[in-house]
Amino acid sequence: MQDAHELIPFIVDPEADFAFKWGRQKTDANRTRRREGRRHGRCGRFLDVWLDESCAWIFPRLMAAQARLQTLVRRHARNVSVQQERSLRQLVRELLLAQASDWPFLIRNRTAAEYATKRVIDHLQRFDRLARSLECDREDGDFLAQCEAQDNLFPHVDWRRFL
Repeated sequence: MQDAHELIPFIVDPEADFAFKWGRQKTDANRTRRREGRRHGRCGRFLDVWLDESCAWIFPRLMAAQARLQTLVRRHARNVSVQQERSLRQLVRELLLAQASDWPFLIRNRTAAEYATKRVIDHLQRFDRLARSLECDREDGDFLAQCEAQDNLFPHVDWRRFL
């Protein structure tokens, strides 16, 4: 069986020169040290719960969605209508909800794998439909309102943070 780190090398490189909440902490320009305390994963492995091969399909899609969001944010950074503002906020919400660490945890541990898989897919599909409407300058107000009614987490989220 292939290691999850090898399946998705661009997500987490254990030797990378940056800090992670659970794994490594930068101490100077040339070296890192392990943080003491609990590391999330079996046998103390670095984030293996979230990077398990059963979840490998999630992260490339999340990375693509984030890149797409950044493109849309740059496109609308200076001139945005009220409808576009709402759509961009909902795009951020859908991405954040798809990125929730609960989904890979539930999938990997098989405690609610079908439900978690459905949630990731639903958020990414809604993200895609909203993104397409922005890319094509087609307003889909009914769909946007439906998404906002269903998931309005962080109602004033600042989509410009993705610039």
